[in-house]
Amino acid sequence: ARATSTADLSMIQHRISGFSGSGVAEGLKGADALNRLLKAMVANQVLPLLAKVGNASALESALNCGASPDAEDHRSVHALTYAVAVHGPESFTAKVLLNYGANPKAAVEAPAVVAMFSDLPADRKEAIKRVLSLRDEERALHLPAVKIAQQEHAARARAALKQLAVNSWATAADDGREASPITPAKGKLAADPLSPSSEPCTAAQASAACVAAHLKAGDEDARKAACEVP
Repeated sequence: ARATSTADLSMIQHRISGFSGSGVAEGLKGADALNRLLKAMVANQVLPLLAKVGNASALESALNCGASPDAEDHRSVHALTYAVAVHGPESFTAKVLLNYGANPKAAVEAPAVVAMFSDLPADRKEAIKRVLSLRDEERALHLPAVKIAQQEHAARARAALKQLAVNSWATAADDGREASPITPAKGKLAADPLSPSSEPCTAAQASAACVAAHLKAGDEDARKAACEVP
């Protein structure tokens, strides 16, 4: 038999009326419980953003809707971390989160945690090192964000290498010449083991052959390899 829209509606209403809430909706039933849970889910998603922009009143409203004061964004950065990094530890935004029970360890090295996602490669690498040097409990709290930062840093480095290769090949083609051969470098490494550098070759070394060698070598070798034009 084919269900009618009226029958579907009746079934949905029956299911909702029998729904029992849990967590932030503990003790509620039916539509009240469902609405409470949905509001809490949305509030949890927007809390880190509200902390970043410093909208303390909206932040408090989200917390009252059931958002966790320890809510994280898609990079695993805590709301309190953004509040402290952007607005300072004495800001009203930070105090609101702490008053609602946010983990105070999320405030430790907050500027460095946020800087792990900077547009500048050098700033990202330095920030990642700072966060990894924290004490065990504080480092463990930020470790999910560190792993994401390392992944993004590596992805940006690979993109920069590929773009450098394209530019080098285009320049060589325009000049009507072949790229210079490469020889192994004798000296310091092009990048540290933390993550690949966005500039593994110097300006003088940025030949198409040099960049192609880095790309062909793979991520691990690209982190340690160096090249030079004789």
